[in-house]
Amino acid sequence: MRKILIVDDSPTIATVFARFLTRAGYQVQTAADGKTGLAMAQRERPELILLDNVLPDTRGTEICRTLKADAELSSIKVLLLTGTHDASLDEAGADLVLTKDCGPARVMAAVNELLEPGTVR
Repeated sequence: MRKILIVDDSPTIATVFARFLTRAGYQVQTAADGKTGLAMAQRERPELILLDNVLPDTRGTEICRTLKADAELSSIKVLLLTGTHDASLDEAGADLVLTKDCGPARVMAAVNELLEPGTVR
């Protein structure tokens, strides 16, 4: 089963996305802060991380840079979720950046796009 890690300090957002992804057949884990999320990524090696940009202990962009700079973790796809999108977010190395208001259906489409390009679910 394909693994996805959700790193978001909002229990509501994490739960909503986790439910959608679990129903779609993914194995989902969650972390509420950047330090825990990074440790889980190193240990669990998910295929994709849904990463909130504003976390209590760090920025998602910093976690993304750390992941992409690590040869063993750089292949993990990162979907950066943010309240507002500005050009500086694109420089973090995320595979895709979406605003949180796009809704679960768009996030699901993005997950499928990143993990299974060319496949319609």
